[in-house]
Amino acid sequence: MASIRIAIVDDSEEFRKAIRFYLEQIPDFVAVGEAKNGVEFIKLAKETAIDVALVDIKMPEMDGITATYQIAKTHYPYLKIIAISMHNEFENLKAMIEAGAMGYINKDDVFLHLEKAIRSVMSNKHYYGKI
Repeated sequence: MASIRIAIVDDSEEFRKAIRFYLEQIPDFVAVGEAKNGVEFIKLAKETAIDVALVDIKMPEMDGITATYQIAKTHYPYLKIIAISMHNEFENLKAMIEAGAMGYINKDDVFLHLEKAIRSVMSNKHYYGKI
């Protein structure tokens, strides 16, 4: 079974560590990198082979919407992006989807949905947790 290479993009180091720990428990998931904002995410995408990126919507320096647009619409359209946020604002979710995200998970429910969301987008299916 081929590994699914996953990047974690969030400004909270604690959240990134928790997600990494969770991903390490799933045999075919590999956390290949982390970024704390959109600028670092774009650099990471240029330097690392990534299948799926878990991207926070609100981050300093460059938010997830802008970074997703630059990644999905310009540089790496094959990269699957799942928006992760603690904010349930429909406008932000809509903007992420328009930018190219294939899914959304609320941070409150991230561990209930994460594996299924990753497998869904890898099958070219959209996935939306509780909005």
